[in-house]
Amino acid sequence: MAEPDNEAPNEAVLRIIEWLHGEGYKATATANGRGVSSGTSGLIFTIFTYDRSIQFFMGMNLEPGDVEVQDCNDLNRDLRFLKIYLDPDQDLSVELDAIIDCSDEAAKDVFVRILRLWDSGLGQVKIWLRNLAEKSVAASAAAIDAGDHEDVPTQT
Repeated sequence: MAEPDNEAPNEAVLRIIEWLHGEGYKATATANGRGVSSGTSGLIFTIFTYDRSIQFFMGMNLEPGDVEVQDCNDLNRDLRFLKIYLDPDQDLSVELDAIIDCSDEAAKDVFVRILRLWDSGLGQVKIWLRNLAEKSVAASAAAIDAGDHEDVPTQT
């Protein structure tokens, strides 16, 4: 039997929403009641809840070639606490996993530290994406300056 699309949020989800609100974040339960949608630095993310762990996830649609696998590998080396990869459609995925039982009120301090790590990591991802875009623009400009481009027809 198929699971219903809308379920009441579980205890861990309600607690995460409360903790996020307490830290100044907007947050709502996902439609299936097993996750939390929120955002930071202009990026929307989801926190998925499992038995005694959570996963922060942020996905971003990209054009093919915007980010290469080697770019992700380089960032994974520098930001070891995040997992950055391209999905099969070449869209960017960023994850952070943590073992924490969010149904326990005493886990709040640990959650807040993990949240700060996630927030800091997403800030670094934004800088990384900006730097990649600037390199791409610079490479395109250099190719044009070198005459290494297709002639663009002009209107007469």
